[in-house]
Amino acid sequence: NDLLVASKNPNGQRLEIIKMMVLMILPITALVILSGIALVAAVKVNNTASNVNAVIELSNQMREIVKQLQIERGITALYLSETSEDLKAKSYLELVEKHRKTNVALDKTTGWTNTYRINNSDYTKEQFRFDLENYRSRLSIDSITFEQNIEYYTDIIQDLIGVTSIKTQLPHSETLWRNIVANEIILRLSDVIGIERALGSTFFVVCGFNSSRFKWFSSLCGQKQALLELLYKNYKDGLEIFNNALGDSPLMSELELVRRDILNASYDPCVTLSSRDLRLASSNWFSNVTTYMDAIGAIGTRLSEDIILELASISSMASSDVWAYSCAMIVVTCGCLILGVSYCRSLYEMNRKIQDFAIKVSTKSEELRYEKKRSDKLLHQMLPKQIADQLKLNDEVPPEYYDAATIFFSDIVGFTKISSISTPLQVVEFLNRMYSLFDATIDRYDVYKVETIGDSYMVVSGLPERNGTAHASEICCLALELRTSISEFVIPHMPLDNVHLRIGINSGPCVAGIVGTKMPRYCLFGDTVNTASRMESTGKAMKIQLSESTKALLDEIGGFVTAPRDQVEIKGKGSMNTHWLEGHIPIPQKRVKRASFVKEDVGLSILPLLNPSPDVHVIHADYMN
Repeated sequence: NDLLVASKNPNGQRLEIIKMMVLMILPITALVILSGIALVAAVKVNNTASNVNAVIELSNQMREIVKQLQIERGITALYLSETSEDLKAKSYLELVEKHRKTNVALDKTTGWTNTYRINNSDYTKEQFRFDLENYRSRLSIDSITFEQNIEYYTDIIQDLIGVTSIKTQLPHSETLWRNIVANEIILRLSDVIGIERALGSTFFVVCGFNSSRFKWFSSLCGQKQALLELLYKNYKDGLEIFNNALGDSPLMSELELVRRDILNASYDPCVTLSSRDLRLASSNWFSNVTTYMDAIGAIGTRLSEDIILELASISSMASSDVWAYSCAMIVVTCGCLILGVSYCRSLYEMNRKIQDFAIKVSTKSEELRYEKKRSDKLLHQMLPKQIADQLKLNDEVPPEYYDAATIFFSDIVGFTKISSISTPLQVVEFLNRMYSLFDATIDRYDVYKVETIGDSYMVVSGLPERNGTAHASEICCLALELRTSISEFVIPHMPLDNVHLRIGINSGPCVAGIVGTKMPRYCLFGDTVNTASRMESTGKAMKIQLSESTKALLDEIGGFVTAPRDQVEIKGKGSMNTHWLEGHIPIPQKRVKRASFVKEDVGLSILPLLNPSPDVHVIHADYMN
């Protein structure tokens, strides 16, 4: 359509050229944007690598502080656990030396330039050192318990470990991710082992554990084992580095023997060891676990080196990508400009030819759509929509059995006489007006018009779409409305004469299907159809004759007024009991007791009853209260 409009207007042609230029420029622009995105991503990776590298350097410095704080935590725990004044004084001298080493590690931490959240407070390095010195001075004054001491140092160490956590998005490298995770695990593992070291040292000093410390020590052993498994899973070289750091030392077996004694609830070291041996056992445990932690630290040192090497490789690749994408953007932009200029020269002529062709195609397509719409509309008037759609697809439409449907037949009483005194054109005009009235009426009901033959009009409900038991009420309501409408109908060329209908209705099973290949018809077959036709042919003017089966369905539905008719002789069926349909009572919300009359205060409205029989009765006149 756009090309069709453009062909009639020079400005439109120029607009179409601009559109085609835009279509050419769009992929070029997309390519440039993608290159730009890749360039930005490469720069981002390069910057991220630099940031992570700085965090790793800070982590290495913080690791030394954490190591010294862990040792200080253990020595302080021993100091607090000592009961002998002489031994406590000796522990205090050792503790002062550890304080000095921790202060030296703090002084060497040049990367601590910001304020960090530690122990629920924001600290600079100087503020942290001041708070730490304040706590140390309270050890000899305040009554600080072993558990309080462990908790204080552990909270500080955990927060310092959190400072070194990588909080930025890492480059997409599995090796780097695993190494970063392993680095975090080592920091957590060293703290768990540090607490285990402090607890184990006090075991020999205080002659065993109470139940809470025993559970605490057992929990630390389990955490340590789980963290070691995670470490070796993420860093394959970790076990080898650990073994090389220990060499042929029997450290592991000695630690395992002591740990087994500690976990033996019945073991009392004060019974089997002298005071001097207890002090020696505590010192050996502390020294051996420290050596063990140094071996774990060797893994951390090697891991930091691997991370720095991996980051250097990623940074180098990102720098190469920056140069590559920059050059690609320049080449693509220049090449696209050159190609665009040459393309524009031939674009106008090609556009003109396309417009001419588009005009022809658009015209033919519009004609085709119009004709298809007309043919579909006509086809759907002749056949059910679903049947018509199947036939259009050349699908076979097998006949279908319907176990319940209601069929309506009507014809005009005295049609032969009317035809004899009318011209063929007048008869056609008369039937066309009447059937147009009928067609407009059936649109309000769930029914399907099957066919009209002369003055005979055939309608069905319950097929081709099944509707449960509603087919009987739909057809009967339609029949009542048609009877009312026809009483007001005027024959165009005989305005003084009235039209009288004869209507017959029957319900039951039938078969529906397509008959014929040329001018196919949708037809109904079965005894139900024949009986419905006999209900119409044996009926009376302006009467609606019902079969026994339809009457039974109306009894079930309720709300319809019927009257019995004497037995009628039906051709091919013998004598049959039939009924007249007189009207329809909409079922109200309230209900009265069953009666053969209707009280005025119930508020019922009855459709017009034409020529009611004297023994008219109401079907289902018992309504709910």
